[in-house]
Amino acid sequence: MKVPRGTKIAASRGGKVQELITNARTLTGYLRVSTASESLADYFLFFREGKVVGAYGEIEREEELSGDSAHEKILSSSTFDISETFALPPKVLDVLFENYPEAALGSKRKVEKRAEESSNYYRIANIKVPILSPHKLFLKISSTDFFALLKDLRKERLSGFVRIFAENLDVVEEGCLFFLGGECAGAVYECGSKVRYGDEALLAIHSCFTSPKGLIDVYSGDITRIIERNDAIRIAGEVERIIHAKRVEEKKTHESIFSEMRLTSRAPALLYPSDDIFSYQTLLKILSEKEFSGLLQVKNETRGMVIFVEGKPVGASLFGIKRLLSNVAYEKILEICEGECEVEVYPLEGDELSSLLSQTQMAFIGEEAKGDLEKFIMRELGEGSEIEMRRASAFKKQWEKSRREKM
Repeated sequence: MKVPRGTKIAASRGGKVQELITNARTLTGYLRVSTASESLADYFLFFREGKVVGAYGEIEREEELSGDSAHEKILSSSTFDISETFALPPKVLDVLFENYPEAALGSKRKVEKRAEESSNYYRIANIKVPILSPHKLFLKISSTDFFALLKDLRKERLSGFVRIFAENLDVVEEGCLFFLGGECAGAVYECGSKVRYGDEALLAIHSCFTSPKGLIDVYSGDITRIIERNDAIRIAGEVERIIHAKRVEEKKTHESIFSEMRLTSRAPALLYPSDDIFSYQTLLKILSEKEFSGLLQVKNETRGMVIFVEGKPVGASLFGIKRLLSNVAYEKILEICEGECEVEVYPLEGDELSSLLSQTQMAFIGEEAKGDLEKFIMRELGEGSEIEMRRASAFKKQWEKSRREKM
């Protein structure tokens, strides 16, 4: 199960599981509880209006639990090492239980570890997508125009789905567009632990078409049941209108920020989806190896800009309700990178890079940015963080490996 991140409400280190449940008395969403005392384990408790309605857990790579079995295991743990609380829309909870009914309380089913998915369906962003009749296979994403593809499928009055794979650096993205009578009716998207539905999924899939590598497969058949039983995946209108509105908003913000930094607006050389602070660390390593000079833009509700010279971050600026500069800006950018965000890479050289570096108010003061990043992570984890970072790193590798084996 890939649980959508949702809106983060709270996080804590150490404590009692029962206290977390008591404090979630109005929550619609989930608690994520991680323990590392006897074995590495990750548990999810799902809530609807403060009531526990489901549970799921994974213990190292050996065992998955759902429903009452997972709930009982969480409660038996008594204490936890790290917890996070997230709010989710009710429709997204419905999607999870529609596709994983065993996760609802009342089910003691023990989930078997599977080397591969059922031969009758794919599972993308938790949705069970049936294997239908091939219509067009192995289209290259680099030579396929998104809107031209939509136009062709509209003419053909396709009912079925389009499955998209895209690859950026070490990041793999996957999505599905669902069609009824030639019109796109729904969308789902996943990238690592990131999951999107509906309009957000549509926009993420559209961005995939800028990837240098990827494939597109088109299948025909009846997908009415998927749309009817997973309301969260529906898109709110015509594809072109949704994307155009987002483009206009993005362009206006983009041009304003680049103008303020005395740069000409341009398209990014690379889009990099980031799930957490460790994803950001990976990108920093790549940029360091390539001795990258230019700008990194980190995006969610706000925009952060990090200046690089020969692979090293040397300055930062954050654009939001209030503009922040230098170390303070970078601190906030690292907080953004704790969650899901998009990172855009803009190479710069010559006069443009010199002009940017002349804006000394953005330059870091004191410690280098790498030190700031390490300091930030250590402070977030607290005392004994070196040990916990090793545990977290081992857990992350095991978790990702088990995910890949299931795909």
